[in-house]
Amino acid sequence: MAFISDRDLQLLENNMARDEARKEKDKALMKRGKEKGIAALEAVGAAAAVGAIRGKLEASGQRFVVPGTDIDGQMLIGAGLLVGSTLNAFGKKYSDDFFNAGLGIMAAYSFNIGRQFGKTGKASLVAGDLENALSGSGL
Repeated sequence: MAFISDRDLQLLENNMARDEARKEKDKALMKRGKEKGIAALEAVGAAAAVGAIRGKLEASGQRFVVPGTDIDGQMLIGAGLLVGSTLNAFGKKYSDDFFNAGLGIMAAYSFNIGRQFGKTGKASLVAGDLENALSGSGL
């Protein structure tokens, strides 16, 4: 009959504990990866959706602003989502989702503002460029 020494038993227990800890760490990494993937999809998807709305409006000769003002609609939506989610206006369950969407929208807005400034040297809070959009030359 084979016996296992106390030393070998201790080594076996240590190896099993190390394997279990590694499995738990891998699970946590997989969960975090999934969360990051969802966050990226929310941010990019929201930016694409708002960009499509802006493009449709500009293609029809309109600006994406609050009617009667020069307040950019994209900036307002993005900032509203960021502030609302920070204040838990959407509830705990959805605050992170709306924050990610607002972050994506604001990143796209900031990119367009920076690109416009880089091309013209003029600062504007409206990200669209109606004249170029209608002429087909784009931003």
